[in-house]
Amino acid sequence: MLLYLLVKLGYDKRALLLQTIIALVVLPVTYWVTEPENNVNWVYGPAGQQNVLPDYLYLVILATVLIVFLYIPSHLLLSVYLATKMFCQ
Repeated sequence: MLLYLLVKLGYDKRALLLQTIIALVVLPVTYWVTEPENNVNWVYGPAGQQNVLPDYLYLVILATVLIVFLYIPSHLLLSVYLATKMFCQ
């Protein structure tokens, strides 16, 4: 469904900034309001609580990895293949 909407409506190139801001807000909030047993958004570690790094350093690394390895490549691909003039003014 999401891919259909992207093809039909196009991709807004401003999405990278918005997605980054949302992640930088949601990840720390998730850390503060959830328990380690729930591990929502993997803010305590991948598939369980990690004990190797300090918690705040892990959150910074998690946000950086998401932005550099998920958001930016997705943005570049979608900008090239699905951008429309409707959103790119």
